[in-house]
Amino acid sequence: HPQLAAGLHCDRLTMAALAAALMSALSPATAGKGADAQVDLTPMPYSPPKLSFSNPYKAYVGGNIPGWEYGGETSLNNDYMMLTTATSNKLGWIWTTEPIEIDDWEVQLEFHIGGDPRQSTGGGMAVWFTEQQGRAGAMYGQSDDFRGVGILFDSYGGGESGERVEPFVVAVLNDGTSIDEGAHEQAVEHQVGICYAAYRNLKNIVRARIAWTNGQLRVWLDLTSSNHFQPCIETVNLRELAKQDKRYDLPRVGHFGVTAMTGAHADTHVVYSLAVANLTGAARDGADPLAPTPISDQVPDDVRVHAGGEDAAHPERPAVATDPTVLEAHLPGEQNLQADQAAHATAVPPTTSEDEYLSRFAHELLGVEASMWEVHAQCNASRATLADVRTDVLALVAHRTAVDQRLQTLQEAVERRGGGGDGLVAPGAPGAPAAPGAPAAPTNEVTAAELSANTEQLKSELRDAAQKTQAALRAEVAPVRTLQSGLEGRLKAVEASVAELSRGLGEARREGQEVRNAVNTLLERSAAQGSGSLGLVGMGVCAQLLVVAAFLYYKASNNKRHLL
Repeated sequence: HPQLAAGLHCDRLTMAALAAALMSALSPATAGKGADAQVDLTPMPYSPPKLSFSNPYKAYVGGNIPGWEYGGETSLNNDYMMLTTATSNKLGWIWTTEPIEIDDWEVQLEFHIGGDPRQSTGGGMAVWFTEQQGRAGAMYGQSDDFRGVGILFDSYGGGESGERVEPFVVAVLNDGTSIDEGAHEQAVEHQVGICYAAYRNLKNIVRARIAWTNGQLRVWLDLTSSNHFQPCIETVNLRELAKQDKRYDLPRVGHFGVTAMTGAHADTHVVYSLAVANLTGAARDGADPLAPTPISDQVPDDVRVHAGGEDAAHPERPAVATDPTVLEAHLPGEQNLQADQAAHATAVPPTTSEDEYLSRFAHELLGVEASMWEVHAQCNASRATLADVRTDVLALVAHRTAVDQRLQTLQEAVERRGGGGDGLVAPGAPGAPAAPGAPAAPTNEVTAAELSANTEQLKSELRDAAQKTQAALRAEVAPVRTLQSGLEGRLKAVEASVAELSRGLGEARREGQEVRNAVNTLLERSAAQGSGSLGLVGMGVCAQLLVVAAFLYYKASNNKRHLL
């Protein structure tokens, strides 16, 4: 196991610790990399206002924190947000108002938990990322049928046998099933990592950084306000485990929140600031955006983070306060007070110094500046995209003008063809049949074949133009589709006109041929009968021509044409 191999350099590793490490290697998590391990972490990226809040809380007009809502016993002091006072059986919470879609993320929390140092307590505080916004329940103020992950800061001081237990941090994943209140065996099945840390009643602010990147959950603690962090929890790739066990399947869309709950013995739970950063891009391709760097500074014994299972004082699977009232029964009798016990005296939570305020504001200003540069770069990219779109639109408009001109020319040709014909015309007039043996006169008329060829060429040009413009402007220029539809409709109308004209020309040719045949027959008869009967024959021919002309005029009127 890689985590075990990393710890074998320690000569002081006892057989008991080796056994604990082996047990940890078989579980989804490892914790407490070394007794004196400390790391520096990359500064947290800028967090937008709707994903963060911090003191001074008087800056929030009317106590309204944008993007967040809070309730229960939660109240705002200028320097901190108090989730619960040191009063028994209280609950407080704060949650994001809208769900957030996010793959990789980091939460940085500044907090304080403290109470009467002479007695143990029940309950604790938790940081959540769950599919649903929190619902009040017995698990640190949250319902135990959540889907997501909770990082639980448990200050309960009594073990199953009544022994004193150091406060611990435990990560719990759940897929929406209910965790039976007080059922130790069922509760520990959902644990994926644990560490022990004496964060209760510290004189300074405690910092925690919680990261979910590339399917791995990690937690670091700074118990000395030095910005040097001790590893607390580091799991294996839970996304791989989720393929066999859906409890490890963390949702991609959910709410962030912090809750706290007190039992019969109570602590004050205070939050100074919370910030959420989106690490989705930074954690791409397995990169580690936090880049932990080991340092050589020694950790004082009283604030050292211990691994779960390290020794008898730090069990691997402690009881989780799914119901503080059940766990209170394990406290020694002289400490088992009634649930309505009055709030005990406790030290005032530490305050943020002026230097810390200035440091935080400087960091926020740097983050805002970096975000402004990013927005500036995005604006430049958007301007370049709009310029390309404008060029494409102008080209499309020019092409449309050319297409309209060709359609106009084709329409005029169709109208000219519809106004002429192959009927009887005056000799020598345009369109009149040539005399026998005379050379054919040149004509400028557009034939049906030429119209069909022009139509096919136009159709091909329109298809090519549509393919070129659709590829470049599919997402940016919606009018392209409307233009294409209109052009195709006009093209179909032209094709229909050409087809109708072709049919009319065919009928006109057949009728004209019949008239020519009749005239030729009459001329032959008149030549055979001689000049004596020329007048009579001429009158007969004229009569027949009048009949034929009347018939053609009737047909032309029905077809909406005018043929001579």
